[in-house]
Amino acid sequence: LDTARVTVVAGRAARVVVSPDSAVVPADTTARFAAAAYDVQGNPVSVSGQWSVTGGIGAIDVTGLFTPAGAGRGTVRYSAGGLLDSAGVTVVVGAPSAITVLPDSATIPADSSGLFTARVTDGKGNARGDAVVWSVAGAIGAIDAGGRFTPSALGAGGVVATSGALLDTARVTVVAGRASRVVVSPDSAAIQVGEEAAFT
Repeated sequence: LDTARVTVVAGRAARVVVSPDSAVVPADTTARFAAAAYDVQGNPVSVSGQWSVTGGIGAIDVTGLFTPAGAGRGTVRYSAGGLLDSAGVTVVVGAPSAITVLPDSATIPADSSGLFTARVTDGKGNARGDAVVWSVAGAIGAIDAGGRFTPSALGAGGVVATSGALLDTARVTVVAGRASRVVVSPDSAAIQVGEEAAFT
């Protein structure tokens, strides 16, 4: 009797697999992807490959760490020795990070009005649809829920937009409007012959 030792080793890589195979990633976070290669029998094989991203949704480093750039859909890909696999990635808007009032300053005649808008964004600048509450700093007027400011007095103040804990203020100066009437004072006078009277 004789015995020959036989060692079965993994064959050549026949496929690569990216995990997870899909992901939803908030724009203000990161996600970790992994890649594995297998031979035709499903045995793991060590390979060296490259990561890439399609769709302009972010970037991925050599370790598989994906960093979003903006909301949208794309794929994370891993290629090695002519083999390729990909994972679908949806980048969604992240948590509210900032609110911006536009215009950031305005000079408004007292007989006019001004329209302001507010934009709530996540940490990557993606717009969100959060509700905004408007108010006015200084006794210069009022603003409605749609951002329309109506002056009530001359002076300087601000239009304030808040959303949760976020706040931004636009500077507002109310100036006199166009002349709408003239007034002569006094409105009547009795003048003797040879006398003079001053009117304004």
